[in-house]
Amino acid sequence: MKTNLLVIAFLSLFFTLSAQDQAKKISENHLKKYPIEKGSVTYTITGDATGDAFRTFDDFGIRDRFISNVEINKYGTVDRTNTTVLSLGDYSYSVKNDDLKGKKLKDSRLMDLLKYKSPRESIDAVMIADGGTKAGTKVILDKKCTKWVFDTGITTEIYEWNGLVLKIVKELPGIKYQIVAKELTENPEISDDFFKVSAKVKFTEY
Repeated sequence: MKTNLLVIAFLSLFFTLSAQDQAKKISENHLKKYPIEKGSVTYTITGDATGDAFRTFDDFGIRDRFISNVEINKYGTVDRTNTTVLSLGDYSYSVKNDDLKGKKLKDSRLMDLLKYKSPRESIDAVMIADGGTKAGTKVILDKKCTKWVFDTGITTEIYEWNGLVLKIVKELPGIKYQIVAKELTENPEISDDFFKVSAKVKFTEY
């Protein structure tokens, strides 16, 4: 199943003019993916998997970099994945850091959200389009998060604070694990270089 959020890799150059224009249009229309202008989130992975994950973003999430390191031990076999995903406007880039091969995707939904009257309406629209159903709230890191449940796919639960995901529950046959935020830092210093990618990464466009 598709899950909104999550997930997308490196870019080899700064914003293209097109991406800048999109970001400007989004800003002018007050579309915000996240409730704070810039921040970083550290996650821990527990359950039938171990590891950690890190999210860094600015421009209210229009530039967003997510890195995850997951290790799953199933029936004596260890599966390790180390991925980075980067979104810039409505383009996303994902890469497996071990082999430096990635995918480039265009997701027009971000610009489509300009038709909604508020960030909350936009967030709800994305979650519902991905098959989510609201199922109450939960406080994580002192933030009141909306809980979403999904009937299909490996992501079964998402907890988001006004669009910023603070917890994800995933299930595979015989395996269940969760990615939970343990630290949220608001307004950190972030260099533009953080949203660039090494020229060594080879992307395939889809």
